[in-house]
Amino acid sequence: MAFSSTIQPVSKPTTPTSQNDLPDGLLSMVLLSVVAANGSKKALKQLKFKLLWTGFKQKIKSLFSKKDTLSTRTIVYILIGVVLLALLFIDPL
Repeated sequence: MAFSSTIQPVSKPTTPTSQNDLPDGLLSMVLLSVVAANGSKKALKQLKFKLLWTGFKQKIKSLFSKKDTLSTRTIVYILIGVVLLALLFIDPL
């Protein structure tokens, strides 16, 4: 009797990324142009100001939000590599 084994690929769960700044901006500009077609120039200027102010606030919030893009281990490896390169330039083998 022969034993056979099959290897099944393991799929990693995907995490959703927040790279949707451009579609949100485009959607808001389309909505702004539709509203502007029905309104006055003053209303259009007010809506543009609101849109820009909201975008500015979101950008500031994203700058100060805590992101774990680099782990501590990665930073330590980078620092060790920089120190080793510096030592090689100072005192070559």
